[in-house]
Amino acid sequence: MLKYLGKTPDVVVDLGCGTGLSTRTWSSVSNKVIGIEPSADIITCSQSFHWMNPEKTLKEVSRILKKGGVFATYDYDWPPVCNWEAELVMRKDLFQWH
Repeated sequence: MLKYLGKTPDVVVDLGCGTGLSTRTWSSVSNKVIGIEPSADIITCSQSFHWMNPEKTLKEVSRILKKGGVFATYDYDWPPVCNWEAELVMRKDLFQWH
């Protein structure tokens, strides 16, 4: 495959990586390897879901998310724009860290 690409890949995505044997092999010839296994316990989108096509993204999340798993999409706005109960909990957590 490297011959067809004609260069060292910056990023390789290994779909269905399982135990990571193939992922490990690719890590020796590319700058970054991302392994995706369709049995994730948690899938997150941190400050990125708004850039995605919701219908296609949710379909793919549904395909690869393990039964009983969690899909979380979150963003961070300041000042917060949620309902007051969520803002209160977030503020409480924020101030406990300092």
